[in-house]
Amino acid sequence: MKFLANKRSVCAALILLFLPASYANAYLDPGSTSLIIQGIIAAIASVATIASIYWQRLKSYLKKMSPLKKQEELDPTEDDNQGS
Repeated sequence: MKFLANKRSVCAALILLFLPASYANAYLDPGSTSLIIQGIIAAIASVATIASIYWQRLKSYLKKMSPLKKQEELDPTEDDNQGS
């Protein structure tokens, strides 16, 4: 709950910070715009890479679990047949 309260207060502070903003009279030259676009592309690439890594880990984990279940299902029947 404390984390949620802190998050709400940070969001409220940011809204209050930018709410009374007046005209900025700023100029974004092509170099600045290019830098912003590069940052957005880098963020997308980073998220895709991280998602890919965790997807591979999940697939590997599921592949490891799948043969174990099949082997556990087969072993008790084999042991029962050999013991009789």
